[in-house]
Amino acid sequence: METLIYHLILQFIIKLGRKKTLYVTKLISIYLAKTTKL
Repeated sequence: METLIYHLILQFIIKLGRKKTLYVTKLISIYLAKTTKL
């Protein structure tokens, strides 16, 4: 399940382009931080 989500995130980053990659990476890190603190 986690690999599927990760794959979708990667495709999302590719669609956005490289300019917003850093911004998206920050969002992902925040998301992962919240999910791991269950």
